[in-house]
Amino acid sequence: MQISIFRLLSAILHLGNVIIDEGEHESTFVKGSDKSFSTFSSLLKIDENRMRTWLCNKRIKTSSEVVNTTLNLNQVQFLN
Repeated sequence: MQISIFRLLSAILHLGNVIIDEGEHESTFVKGSDKSFSTFSSLLKIDENRMRTWLCNKRIKTSSEVVNTTLNLNQVQFLN
């Protein structure tokens, strides 16, 4: 149990070191070479590519449709 808590705390600290860059048309992305992001994903045992996608995007689901939108840099920084 204690190891799991340390793993989670370490992942949170590594997430704070992740650099999110701004691309074209106010889109955002995490570089593939970001070691803090790789460590964060590894510690939580989550798929790095999926997490990279959803860290910079959001999904809004209504009763009839699903809309995926890209977050701009201000929105991403607010969420983190």
